[in-house]
Amino acid sequence: MRAKSTNATIRPRPARVPVLLVLLAAVASGCAATGGGSNGPGPFGAPLGPVRAAAVDGAASGALTLEEIFADQQWVARSPTAAVWSVDGERVLYDRVRPNSAVTDRHRIDLASGVTTIVADDARGPLAAGGWIHEPGATGDRALGVHAGNLFLWDAGGPRQLTRGRASVSSVRWSLDGEHVFFERGGSWWSLELDGASDAFELARFETSDEPPDESDGPTGFRAESQQRLFDVISEEERRARERREVDERRRDLDPTRVLAPLYVGAGNTIWRDELDPTGRYLVAIVEPQGQGDGARDQMPVWITEDADIDVERVRPHAGEAARIGHRLEWFDLETGGRVEVPLDGLSGQDTDPLAFLRATDPLEGPREVRARLFDWSPDGRLLALQVYSIDDKDRWTCLLDAEDATLHEIHRLSDEAWIGSFNEMGWVPGTSQLWFQSEESGWSHIHLYDADTGTTRALTSGRWETDNVVAAPDGSCLFCVGNRSDHGVLEVHRVFLDGRAAERLTHFEGVTRFVLSPGGERLLCTVSRALEPPELYLVDARTGAEPKRLTHTIEPAWAARPWIEPEYVLVPGREGRAIPARLYRPAGTPTGPRPAVLFVHGAGYLQNAHRGWSTYQREFMFHSFLVQQGFVVLDMDYRASAGYGRDWRTAIWRHMGEPELEDLVDGARWLAQDLDVDPERIGLYGGSYGGFMTLMALFKAPEVFACGAALRPVTDWAHYNDPYTARILHTPDLDPEAYRRSSPIEFAEGLEDPLLVCHGLVDSNVLAKDSVRLSQRLIELGVQDFEVMLYPAESHAFRWPSSWLDEYRRIWKLFDTWLVEPIGARAATED
Repeated sequence: MRAKSTNATIRPRPARVPVLLVLLAAVASGCAATGGGSNGPGPFGAPLGPVRAAAVDGAASGALTLEEIFADQQWVARSPTAAVWSVDGERVLYDRVRPNSAVTDRHRIDLASGVTTIVADDARGPLAAGGWIHEPGATGDRALGVHAGNLFLWDAGGPRQLTRGRASVSSVRWSLDGEHVFFERGGSWWSLELDGASDAFELARFETSDEPPDESDGPTGFRAESQQRLFDVISEEERRARERREVDERRRDLDPTRVLAPLYVGAGNTIWRDELDPTGRYLVAIVEPQGQGDGARDQMPVWITEDADIDVERVRPHAGEAARIGHRLEWFDLETGGRVEVPLDGLSGQDTDPLAFLRATDPLEGPREVRARLFDWSPDGRLLALQVYSIDDKDRWTCLLDAEDATLHEIHRLSDEAWIGSFNEMGWVPGTSQLWFQSEESGWSHIHLYDADTGTTRALTSGRWETDNVVAAPDGSCLFCVGNRSDHGVLEVHRVFLDGRAAERLTHFEGVTRFVLSPGGERLLCTVSRALEPPELYLVDARTGAEPKRLTHTIEPAWAARPWIEPEYVLVPGREGRAIPARLYRPAGTPTGPRPAVLFVHGAGYLQNAHRGWSTYQREFMFHSFLVQQGFVVLDMDYRASAGYGRDWRTAIWRHMGEPELEDLVDGARWLAQDLDVDPERIGLYGGSYGGFMTLMALFKAPEVFACGAALRPVTDWAHYNDPYTARILHTPDLDPEAYRRSSPIEFAEGLEDPLLVCHGLVDSNVLAKDSVRLSQRLIELGVQDFEVMLYPAESHAFRWPSSWLDEYRRIWKLFDTWLVEPIGARAATED
């Protein structure tokens, strides 16, 4: 490997050009011309014309071209989306975009005949919709659904419309007796008898204001009391008024036809969420201050507009600037008018501050504030399950609220010194008093079962694998989930038993599988993808050994005929005996000499890309095949912080983003050089978003390892990123400034010794373009020359337009072509 140099030039390279910061005017012209001819200067002075002679006439030669890779992606596949079961379970419905159009059509597959039809526009009624809620514990012959904002009942007679209005219906649920339906509309809870004997009536309505003063409260003070004492007419009038009010109140309470008084939650508050129990008697609400989470929001200019004027949008708060205020839990008895504020300050460990080591001079006073998220009523309506989270993201408590007396009971606590992850699903087993929930307490996401009758909890799954997408069978006999039990990169459907038997694998697609359970629970509608196969629909019986039936074939033949490179799945040896999952792309045959290589760094941080399914980075996957045709080796690693490999892998970046991941990337580069005949002087890297952040960290902190890099829409300073994502990992800048300093690339910009390309959309409301602008100014002030910034006026975080994609990847390819294709010695001889 190269020894790190303190000089700006650490290897021979083409003649330098001055720093080129492409600002708005230059970008507008640069993006406009993206055809096949020369479009002016590219990265480091290279032209942006045809990329290589061997790659221009791809159709004739079999060589891939950037023009085809970054064309409108309909040429790859018009894959099925939004797949659901029909209400009767006899058909499958899905959406598919029309050819050369942005319009989607609803498709329907009749499973008995196998015939697929497009649902006509005049037939896109409730039966073409998904999301039907079948009656619990029944035979499945009745279901409730919402279409166009209105409520429908499906039974043996077909669909029947129950509501018609402008205000949309939501939060639909069956009553415990099956005779009513409860729903929210227009800010109120409603009840409707399904036999049609009466109209819907209002059960409850919240008012986010203070309760009006009691009219019985007359004037107070010495003078008012004297008036009543001295003058009979005053005291008698007050007596008569009080009598009238008492009679009116009693009559109102006894009149079943009158609308109940509003439920006041106080001025300046809002209802974050509310849940009505299956009997329609008890209502639980989460109350929070209005404007929660607003904080000081950043602003983003929008340059390309219909009226040619520049607009300015308010976007998200910076890390540490979002308000973090706890919730209030309110319980209401709609029958008696009872009301209780349920205490949320007695949870185990709530008085202990996990961040006390950062608050030595300003310790936290009192219990930590909490917020509630998930809710689910038990089938019999006796208990409400809810999950409560500390606002510092260190604890999650699973609790049960007794419907009758409003008492809260904690049944499980999950703590993490880093942060609570995303495996937080829970639900009741139908027809039972058993609650299933996920927990990472073992280091892996597994399913646990709590029995409310016995008060006992036990794990249903275990081992070094993760569960996700958990669904209970309608008859309560078992659970279904997606898991990566056989291989961390293979996601398959499993059946989870409630009696302690080991989970059994139901599907064997050897890719990435997601599923929707049929209304009766006997079949699985699976969306399946593999490395070279975009998502398709399959039908599988929910039993072991069942043969799947393919339902769709949407891949385009022209795309399938091209010479794409199927990745190899490898474990890269890392330091401390670590094995890093990765996709490897390399040319066939024995190399004639050391080859160049590129590391692709996926985005999001917490995302899995080295799985065996179709990558969400489909353009990048095709670009990797292009690079292989040019003689490159490409390594796509699931570095630490990636999803799919347990809690410790996920939280390795706590308080130090960019360090563990960089160690893994460096280990990947060394492995390529030592084991795969890669030239250690010709290793570049690129990535977007989190991958752009890591590209910067690699070039700034390990210049002896990487020869060049392209950072796309990168985070350059975590103090300027959004609060919910960043504060979980790094806390807040005021509380943990050192974590931000050592995690932000802009703090290490002086380490740049190699060519850098930065690309950013100007209307990126996720990672604001100012991240790249601020880094540019820092590099300018440091006197760095080998960097270029390209800004895209009409693009957001995820590019939309093929012209922008092509322009961006032409620049990335020119960067690699310039600095990696030829060995340094050959390049130096050519220059001499």
